[in-house]
Amino acid sequence: MHKPHPGPRRHSVGFVASVAGEQDWLQYLGSLPPRTAKHRLTEQDATEMAATAGRYLENDLVFFLVSHREHLFVAALDFGKGEYQVLDSGNYARRNGARFYEEAMARIRRGVGRCMKEAGRAHVAAGWKLRRAAGLLEQADESSCGLFALKWMELWDGEELARSFSMDDVHAFRTRLAEELVFSEMNEMQDVKEEIESKMTQMRSN
Repeated sequence: MHKPHPGPRRHSVGFVASVAGEQDWLQYLGSLPPRTAKHRLTEQDATEMAATAGRYLENDLVFFLVSHREHLFVAALDFGKGEYQVLDSGNYARRNGARFYEEAMARIRRGVGRCMKEAGRAHVAAGWKLRRAAGLLEQADESSCGLFALKWMELWDGEELARSFSMDDVHAFRTRLAEELVFSEMNEMQDVKEEIESKMTQMRSN
């Protein structure tokens, strides 16, 4: 069984593996049968798997944004403690049992384990368990799980949140995030931006 590393945390604390394509790929890897003479990986897949493990191992924490049954939560892989820490604003374990998280994470965990194996680090992934972080704020509605997930990834350090926040802070974050996304330089819909700016100007003048 893997034992937590006794040394201090590395400088690079967090890595977000939340790109949908990467998590889909991990789930695909987790669905594959064990590697045998009959079931071989392509050289490209094996190379990408080893590279993925290398990226993860450069950090103390790897955050996975997990979507399951129309609900979003975060699983933080803590290498020092050898565990996946579940950060959930909906407390689905209380309502649906711990199996909810086991089911949601099954293929991702297997996929990560296979990546570690291709990198020659299978022993690192041995024995990783799921643990739900206790004492986190719960959402007071049915539509804020994604916003909470962003806050978890921003503030969680493997032990606790860097600072606390309230449901009012989440509502304010929703407004701010919507504005940042609409007026982002990456949003190429300039006509939409101009229309919204015009309406905002009219509202301020009334």
